Amino acid sequence: MVEDVNESIKFYKEKLWFETVMTVPETWVFDRAMIKNWSVNIMLQKQDNMLQEYPVFKWKNIGSTASLYINIDDVSWFYEKVKDQVILVNDLHKTFYGALEFAMEDRDWYILVFAQSN
Repeated sequence: MVEDVNESIKFYKEKLWFETVMTVPETWVFDRAMIKNWSVNIMLQKQDNMLQEYPVFKWKNIGSTASLYINIDDVSWFYEKVKDQVILVNDLHKTFYGALEFAMEDRDWYILVFAQSN
């Protein structure tokens, strides 16, 4: 659930190099979109549209407590490319479970964790 699908697509394209796979409608102001990078697909859906489909979200804030864990091959390289363009939640660090990772916010306050496992 996002505030503005078009602006969310723009953020993911410009900051994280995602590509648009599909949109609804196909042009103009989008209600939904699927974006992709690596093997990760993310579906974005406009808040008012999502509330029609899932009324239970009426009581939920955009972003709430959701996080996405995205495993990539060279997280150090990616961190260096994006760290000055995004809002970091955690800097690049080694976790207790052996992954190298960092966390950031997207434009709708979702936490994206990019990690590289051993």
